[in-house]
Amino acid sequence: MTMITKLAVVAIYVKDQNEALEFYTEKLGFNKKVDVFIAPGRRWLTVSPSKQNDIQILLKDPRAWCEETVVQQIMETVGKASVLVFHTDNCKKTYEILSNRGVKFISEPKEEIYGIEAVFEDLYGNIFNLLEQRKRA
Repeated sequence: MTMITKLAVVAIYVKDQNEALEFYTEKLGFNKKVDVFIAPGRRWLTVSPSKQNDIQILLKDPRAWCEETVVQQIMETVGKASVLVFHTDNCKKTYEILSNRGVKFISEPKEEIYGIEAVFEDLYGNIFNLLEQRKRA
């Protein structure tokens, strides 16, 4: 029996793939993993944090993949639907670096029971948590 073995790609809908690529690589410091056109107008563009090779983020423009009626619905939800958590070794330092690069934070680093967490958004309002996990004894 075949079972699901792991999550490989997470899609985030974006309005402009080039603009999104610049944000994720220049502002967040991610690496571009795959950038290919698989059909006219259909671009498979993925990025991931520099130390992560097992999961990629697909920067997906729905206009190339969906029927027009679906595209309109999706575009209305861009920036309202995704919440991903990114780990960091030092939340406060990463917050400073990203803030200086122009990343918009919704909340500054805050001590929580599970660690130190800050919340930021991308160009389209997609929400991301930046988490420094509490060290376990």
